[in-house]
Amino acid sequence: MKIQIISYNCDCKNLFDKEDYDFTYTSLSSPQSFDMFDVNIISLQNPYIWRNKENSAKRIDCMNDIESIKTIVAGTHNAITIIVYPQNYDFKYYGSYAGSKYYKTIKIKDNLDYVNNIIMSLITDNIYAMVSGLSLVFENTVTCIGTKKIPAAFYFDHVKQILTFSKDSEKPTTVALSKNLILTSLDIKSLSFTLNDFLQQINVDKSKPALPKWVENYNFLDDNDQKEAIANYQDKIQEIQLQIQEAEKKLESNRFFKSALFTNGDNLVKIVFNILERILDCDLSGFQDEKREDFLIKKDSVTFIGEIKGVSSNVKSEHISQLEVHYQSYLDELQAQGYKENVKALLIINPFKQKPIDQRDEIHENQVQLAIRNNSLIILTETLLKIFEKFSRGKINSQKIIEIFQHNTGLLNITVFNNSVSSNNDAYKI
Repeated sequence: MKIQIISYNCDCKNLFDKEDYDFTYTSLSSPQSFDMFDVNIISLQNPYIWRNKENSAKRIDCMNDIESIKTIVAGTHNAITIIVYPQNYDFKYYGSYAGSKYYKTIKIKDNLDYVNNIIMSLITDNIYAMVSGLSLVFENTVTCIGTKKIPAAFYFDHVKQILTFSKDSEKPTTVALSKNLILTSLDIKSLSFTLNDFLQQINVDKSKPALPKWVENYNFLDDNDQKEAIANYQDKIQEIQLQIQEAEKKLESNRFFKSALFTNGDNLVKIVFNILERILDCDLSGFQDEKREDFLIKKDSVTFIGEIKGVSSNVKSEHISQLEVHYQSYLDELQAQGYKENVKALLIINPFKQKPIDQRDEIHENQVQLAIRNNSLIILTETLLKIFEKFSRGKINSQKIIEIFQHNTGLLNITVFNNSVSSNNDAYKI
């Protein structure tokens, strides 16, 4: 049997090579004619498919590929097409055209209508009209394929021809829309998935007779031992997969904070706000941006007023001077109201944002001295990340950070951990 597997950048290559089929692996952008094969499997099970650089979760970046495949499907006469639905990935959108960063995320389960519409773009209009009521429902299940349990994050609702059900809950996980078009939500990348068993169970591969259930229940030699071993291994696999998911979530959180090293504008403000709220024990959710200072944080002993910038150049005098304007304006407001506060100006800046850290120039002494004269403090985003790192590891607390910010001017440097406030007024060394 000749099978074409179409996937994102051929990421399914070698996934099924141990099975007795003649495989051809192609990408979504360059599939071969479907009628050259007995079966064509379109896998949408790659998180990178579910990306959209536009500020919308209604489409995906590879939408043109999807629409081109629809034309191929429409012109297919004999081959069987199987569309493999995604698992519950993060759908990332509002991306940078210069890189791979996406600033908004929604789980596929929370975007099912649009996800289903995207996948339905693969289906010809006449078939779509017959199954227009088909919907996708989020529910983690397992389906028995042969002797193995295959996970799925979704099942199909309002369908007629059901090919596989989930175990116990009997939710449709594989359905036929026509004699040559099949949809499945099963996780084909699961370590326990075998294409041979799947194709036989849905009656696509008839080269070997399907095993009757009563034969499967008839124990022979060490059947029970092997079934128990498989069950134990599957439990371990699920446990490891959960650990991997947790690690991936943590890495994604770390990437969010590390984005302070290359981003600017509202994205940088969002990251810096998140860090400041933690390390200074404050709440910036109520801060109103009136196109003056970027933040205003009032603590018992000090009020921090600040600017947040991401620039392609080095720190310039105009950046420090703009901070000074906001600082003086706030003092004028206090004076007009008859209030007094201990106010400290902070410039949190990401200079040379397009360069790797080790290729960035030092901050010029002229700008450091200007900050000293203005009694303000320059904090590079790299430095802010290192402070946040020490705070997260319990090596420094909010009170000490407040003291550092309050009592130092010039450029804040992190070199050697020091529990006392530096007597040198141009830098505090941690």
